[in-house]
Order: sequence, then C-alpha cells, then structure tokens
Amino acid sequence: SSANNEVNEDTAESFQCAINRHCVTDPVLSPEGVVFERATILNWLKTQGSVCPVHHTPLTADDLREDPSFNERLCRWRVREALIQQSAISQAEGAAGDEYDF
Repeated sequence: SSANNEVNEDTAESFQCAINRHCVTDPVLSPEGVVFERATILNWLKTQGSVCPVHHTPLTADDLREDPSFNERLCRWRVREALIQQSAISQAEGAAGDEYDF
C-alpha cells in the first residue's frame, strides 16, 4: 500500500528536531511542516522571539500543531528500529553461543 511505502522511506532524519537534531519524543510541526521537539521550539520562541529558526518567518506557540499521522510514522519507525537492533543482538549472541554448544 502507499502508506507502507511512505513508512519505509522514513529515516532517522525524518524525525529530527530542526533545532537540535535530536530524535523527537514530543513532536510539533510548524505551518510549513518543519518538525520540532515541543520543549525545544517553545524555549526558542521564548528566548529568540516569535520567529521560525528555519524559515525566519513569524511563528508563535499557537501556530504549532500536532500531527497524528506523523506521530504514527514515528512510532512505527521506532518499533522497526528496535526490531532491527534486537535482531542484530540476537544474531551476535547466536554466533557467540555456537562455540559453547555441546
């Protein structure tokens, strides 16, 4: 399905805060679709003024929105990454465990 294709194209960069480049845990989007960690952009707006750090256009806390489809993609990506990591750990443990099989 097209939804699966979209999910498969997501990378770690898709979920990075535009300010600090950390993977977001409480994401909000600007009207232009820029992804921010909520606490990070709120701090930015408080300390730097009501301007988007990416587009340099007016931006206020009220302009920020949550996006349920983005949050779902983030959740799916996190699960997929955790499964990949777990699989790698299991393979490494399996390889190391073979020498002790009697």
